[in-house]
Amino acid sequence: MPAKKKAAAKKTAARKRPAKRKAAAKKAPPAGSDVPEMDVERVRIADLKLDSRNARKGDVASVAESLREFGQHRAAVVRRADSTIVAGNHMVMAAMTLGWEHINVVWVDDDQETAIRRGLADNATGDQATWDKTLLTELLGEVGTDVPGFDAAFLDKLLDDGTSKPEEDVPAYPIVAQPGEHYSYVLIVGSDHPDNAWLQTAFALGKERSYKNSKVMPSRAVSVEKFRELLPELAAQAEAADNAAEEARREIERAREATDAG
Repeated sequence: MPAKKKAAAKKTAARKRPAKRKAAAKKAPPAGSDVPEMDVERVRIADLKLDSRNARKGDVASVAESLREFGQHRAAVVRRADSTIVAGNHMVMAAMTLGWEHINVVWVDDDQETAIRRGLADNATGDQATWDKTLLTELLGEVGTDVPGFDAAFLDKLLDDGTSKPEEDVPAYPIVAQPGEHYSYVLIVGSDHPDNAWLQTAFALGKERSYKNSKVMPSRAVSVEKFRELLPELAAQAEAADNAAEEARREIERAREATDAG
């Protein structure tokens, strides 16, 4: 780029940056004021829209484990204008995989630009955190390492001090090929991210070490024995989902009838 164009571009950028900072300053509460009250409401998940442009790709299965054990302890942030989730997309997807029909949200009156900035900031600020390895080891020693979000590969990487020796390859996949055995399989395809997350949660799929080498990767195999154990629970989840869908359909019909009658 010619020197004159570079200089012009810098001047343009310099003029834009202060404007954004001033706009943000107007939205912030005055110094010394109290925190504004949050508009939290329990709403139907079916009425919310996932952010199709969410650049964050999270581990929905781990979030589902957390919701199952602790419940929801922070609200999703939703744009009032169009019910699009600004922050908490993976939490809502995890709730869907658990068969939840409602979730707590906090409404915001963001314009499109503010919603994008809020979503990016929500994800990026969390990435700035680090772990105190000594304290983390102490805490996990008290409660165990089966805390949602902590898998073996993550812990190995996080707590590795560079002196540990590589472990031997240990068969860990649910199905390990044996001489003379024959296998059959059925392929189940998820059509979208919530479907894939549901499969991962429903079949308790996790990251496991291959019996062929030392690689750790997502498991994709479930034995017939395990599947039989899961059938009653899967059937109950399917029935609950069907009932929720039917109730939603009836609610829509009632709303239409009320509108026509008016």
